[in-house]
Amino acid sequence: MKFIMISGASGELSQFLNLAPMLGADAVLQKPFAPNDLLELIETLCSDKASRATAIG
Repeated sequence: MKFIMISGASGELSQFLNLAPMLGADAVLQKPFAPNDLLELIETLCSDKASRATAIG
């Protein structure tokens, strides 16, 4: 199962997004993001080629 961390944090709190991979997240999206960004990320994570996705946002 893949894990996507989605956060609306900003400012100093956004630094916690850097911890997401250490907590097991395969990818990170920071709000606001376009719905297509989420769909593209899901497709990437579900593809056979994906081992770890990079953050978008």
